[in-house]
Amino acid sequence: MNVNLLRMAPAVLLIVTATVNVQAQTVEGAWMGELGTHEWNGQRSSHLWLSIKAPEEGRGTMGSTVPLNEIEGMSLSPGHQGKTPVQFVLPREAGRIVFEGTFTNDTGAGTFQFTADAEYVRSMAGLGYGDLSAERLFQLAVHDVSTSFIEELRQLGYANLELDELFAMRIHGATPEFVRALQELGYTVSSADKLVEMRIHGVSPEYVREMQAAGFTNLPVDRLVETRIHGVSPAYIREIRALGYEEAPIERYVEMRIHGISADYIRTLAEAGYSGVPLNKLVEMRIHGVSADFVRQLHELGYSEVSPDGLIQARIHGVSPEYIREIQSAINRRPTMDQLVQMRIHGVGPDLVKALNGQ
Repeated sequence: MNVNLLRMAPAVLLIVTATVNVQAQTVEGAWMGELGTHEWNGQRSSHLWLSIKAPEEGRGTMGSTVPLNEIEGMSLSPGHQGKTPVQFVLPREAGRIVFEGTFTNDTGAGTFQFTADAEYVRSMAGLGYGDLSAERLFQLAVHDVSTSFIEELRQLGYANLELDELFAMRIHGATPEFVRALQELGYTVSSADKLVEMRIHGVSPEYVREMQAAGFTNLPVDRLVETRIHGVSPAYIREIRALGYEEAPIERYVEMRIHGISADYIRTLAEAGYSGVPLNKLVEMRIHGVSADFVRQLHELGYSEVSPDGLIQARIHGVSPEYIREIQSAINRRPTMDQLVQMRIHGVGPDLVKALNGQ
């Protein structure tokens, strides 16, 4: 088994290269690691990040983050100095992984051996997961897929999950606690894959509660995922509403975020004389590049009362401040914005105007 390094965060990082003894249900190999810290939700702790590649079963890289306080015999901590021999154990229901080696400062290397737990093998067979290879048992140990984890999920309606689904749920934190919290909020998610998708994109129970408090009480799971992907946060919704836009469907907020409409963009337009522009028109203005700077330059050229649609047409047809200056200079007067747009549509440039005027 070859293993690639996957560095998710400063932690104990392990690279494992392993060989498998199927009859004895053991896995042996080499490890490399690095001591470090991980910060999550303002909490700082030391972790072990284990990264393994299992080509024997055609799998990519798998990884698992383990708090150092779950590791037996790990006496070192981040910031360690010097050269120190180590032996530590990662105990799991699926079996024990015993590591030996040496740390030089925060970096370590050595060998390991995993031995499967016979009782776990029997329990897994009783749950419908029989004929597990030594490598599969090693993966179950690395990701800490316990029988209680499987049984709790079954009680919540997720029975007969594939091993890969269990791995994904453990890796991404789709735990029974997560499922129960969603159910309390009115969400019975249909599949393990959808739960994992929610976790990947940060659709947490806290996020759902905040969106419900903002008035979006019955958003489908797919819509919640979409809002998170595009950065529609409760804070963003509050910012927009504070600018006078009280009624808007969630689809409008998603569209606004896709096209980069921030509260600052709306405020700068208002300062340039365009306040209260409907949200759908703001989206259209943003798509066509109607910036506050563009508006200010038009004001300086005498076009302070152009409608939002007029601004959009000017941008679509290339009526730039430079073009306006050249035309005004060529004809010694100020044409209307509609006239400028028509001139651009028909290819009328300053040189042509000068020629027609005999200049």
